[in-house]
Amino acid sequence: MSYISDVATVVRGSGFRRLLSVRMAGQFADGVFQTALASYVLFSPERQADAQSIASAFAILLLPYCILGPFVGVFIDRWQRRQILLIANFARASLVASIALIALSSAPEIALLSVGILAVSINRLVLSALGASVPRVVPLDNVVTANAIAPTLGTLSTVLGAGLGVYLRSLFGGATDTNDAILIAVAAGLYVMAGSLALRLGRRALGPEPAAELPAALKAVIEVARELAAGVGQIRRHHTASTAFAVTAIQRFCFGIASVTAVLLARNTFSDPLDPDAGLALLAQVVLIAGAGFFVGAVITPELSRYLSPINILITALS
Repeated sequence: MSYISDVATVVRGSGFRRLLSVRMAGQFADGVFQTALASYVLFSPERQADAQSIASAFAILLLPYCILGPFVGVFIDRWQRRQILLIANFARASLVASIALIALSSAPEIALLSVGILAVSINRLVLSALGASVPRVVPLDNVVTANAIAPTLGTLSTVLGAGLGVYLRSLFGGATDTNDAILIAVAAGLYVMAGSLALRLGRRALGPEPAAELPAALKAVIEVARELAAGVGQIRRHHTASTAFAVTAIQRFCFGIASVTAVLLARNTFSDPLDPDAGLALLAQVVLIAGAGFFVGAVITPELSRYLSPINILITALS
């Protein structure tokens, strides 16, 4: 009951609800955009999806998180986070709109991939700013609960956005570059909405507090790189930590292989390769099932932790 009461306390806060609306709108737009991007790159009649093109699409989505993730804290501790949510969402809208124009112009695919990586890189900054803002809108005793609720609802929003993207694509008439460009433009409009929702929060409501003295940004970035190197050394010297990282890396690697395989099977094996709409619809079902599994996991894991140790939960999940 205490967990339920904590959830009720968190969602009653108007600041948290406003912050959550920015997250959910932005991640809903992510789902629409990712569907449109997958449709254009992988499920277009003009293009035959292969492992290389699928890997390129996943690189757009994942590389910015891997490379930029450790360094964004330098900037969210220096810039007003409300302004990050506002300006970054508008910047994403502009980049995504330019991707729609690239799709219409039949420009080389490398141009689309380059702008796509930039757009997703900004997404990493937005998500970090959202996470860092949570302690400013909920009581400190409820930060852990809020940090459990927000990413879960954000991920569900992404899944729902992907579902809407598939529906709109079929509504527009199926697989053409023009329809994919229209869908990308819809995602751009949703990013504008996410940025506009940030205006409901006070300019300084999300912090950070003015610091008396902060090192120069470049010096801070270099320091983060040094700390990462030191962290790698610590991991190598501690068996438990190195094992945990190895398990995580192997799990992510296997998940990546499974994801590429799922796209290939949906596109070329379980559907007619000449009917990309059927392949995308099948893949959408897989994503929806995965989203449901994510939600179930988020709900039952806190309860399981009362009876199982973290290592046993991990073994059960991987089994």
